[in-house]
Amino acid sequence: METQKSDTDNKLDDYELIEQLGRRTVGTTFLVLHRTEKKKYVLKKIPLAKETEKSKRTAYQEVISSASLSLFFEKVVL
Repeated sequence: METQKSDTDNKLDDYELIEQLGRRTVGTTFLVLHRTEKKKYVLKKIPLAKETEKSKRTAYQEVISSASLSLFFEKVVL
């Protein structure tokens, strides 16, 4: 019997783990290499399965804030 991968699994397969950068209470950060783009990124893995709805909202807000900050730095640095 063949198991199907979720969209998240497929997207994570696009990256090669280079090293773990840090671990905090909210999650773990990794330096990864996108396999086709050959660009390095920082990936933060946040386990949400056992979290409360409030914790999930907080994690989501952190992701949105980080994405906004990334866009800001791209514009400033470039």
